[in-house]
Amino acid sequence: MSNKEHIEQLRNELTSFKESQKRGKNRFFRLTILAFVICSCIITIAFSRSKKEITEKYESYVYGLDQTLTLDLLQYKDIYKHYETRSNGNSNSNLMTGGYFYAGDGISISPNADLTDTLITHDGEIESICGELCSYINVFDDAVYYRKNSDRHVYRKPLDGMDVTLVLESNVGQFLISDWQAYYIDLGDGNALKTFDLRTPDLSTTLFSSVASFAVFQNYVFILAMNNELYLLDINAQGSLIYRDIERFFFNGSLIVQNNQNILILNLEGEQLCQVAIPGIDTLELVYVHGERIVFRNSNSLYSYDQVTKETKMLLQGYDLYTSVSFDDTSIQIVSVTIDKENGSTVHCVILGQ
Repeated sequence: MSNKEHIEQLRNELTSFKESQKRGKNRFFRLTILAFVICSCIITIAFSRSKKEITEKYESYVYGLDQTLTLDLLQYKDIYKHYETRSNGNSNSNLMTGGYFYAGDGISISPNADLTDTLITHDGEIESICGELCSYINVFDDAVYYRKNSDRHVYRKPLDGMDVTLVLESNVGQFLISDWQAYYIDLGDGNALKTFDLRTPDLSTTLFSSVASFAVFQNYVFILAMNNELYLLDINAQGSLIYRDIERFFFNGSLIVQNNQNILILNLEGEQLCQVAIPGIDTLELVYVHGERIVFRNSNSLYSYDQVTKETKMLLQGYDLYTSVSFDDTSIQIVSVTIDKENGSTVHCVILGQ
C-alpha cells in the first residue's frame, strides 16, 4: 500500500470514529432528555396525587366525615380555624391571654367596662355569669366553663339553666377544653400541666412540670416551660424540645414566638420560616395572634400587623399594659391597664371596631 493510500485509509478511519462518537453523544443526550421527562412526569403525578389527597382530607374534615387531623394539614387553607371552632372550648390565643372573651355560635361573653363582672349575651338576653369577674372561659357541651378570679376554681354553668357545679377545686391558672379533655396549669403544684376527662374529673394526669403557658391541637400540646424552652408534647409519647429562649408564643397552625426583641414564625420542627420585620419599629412585644394578624406592643401603643398585606395599624395607645386581646367578626376587645403607683392601677375593657 502506498503512502497516499495509507493516509487516505487513516483519514477514513478517523472520520468513521468521529461519526461514531457523535452518534454516541447524541444517544446519551437523547437518553438524558428521556430520563428527565420520565422523572418530571413521575414528580408531577406524585405531586398531583399528594395535592388531591390533601384536598380530600381537608374536605372530609370540614364536612364532618372525618374527625382526625394530622400535623401536615395544619397550614392548609383555613383548616386550623375549623379545628378550633369544632374542638376547643375557646381559641388557643384567647386562653393564652386570660380567656376573658368568647364569641361563637350566637354567644358572646366579655367583661363589663370596669372589669367587675362577666356578661354573657345569648338568645338576645344579657346576664351575669357568676356575679364577678371570671376568666379562662370555655363553651362546650351546651355549658360555660369558667374560672372565678376570686378563688381560682373552675365551674360549669348550663347555657339554659342556673345550676352551677364546681368542676375543679385546685388553684387553677390557664384552663382549656378540647374534645372532652380538659387541660390546666395547677398553680398550687409547681405550675404543673395536668389533664382529665370532663366525664371523670377526679382522675387527672400530670403531663409536664413548671409550665408558663400552653396550646392544644388534638393529642399534641405545645408547652412553654418556665425556663423559656418551647416543647411539643404528644400526650401518648414523650415531649421534644422545639426552641430555646422563648418569652411568649402563640399557635395558629404555625408557631409565632417572641425571641428576645424578635418575633419569629417557626414550623413545628422549630425551623425559622421568617422574622416579622416592621419598618420604623425596632422593639416588639408579642401580645396576641388572630389568623394572619399579629398584635404587638411598642412603648405604650398597641399595633396589629397583617402578614398577608404587610400593613401595620395602630389599635390603641396611652396604656401601660395590654393584658388580654380578642378579635371577633366585628370588634376588637382589649383589657388594658394604667399603672398609678400612688393611687393604684386602673384596669379598663376597651372595645374597638374592626
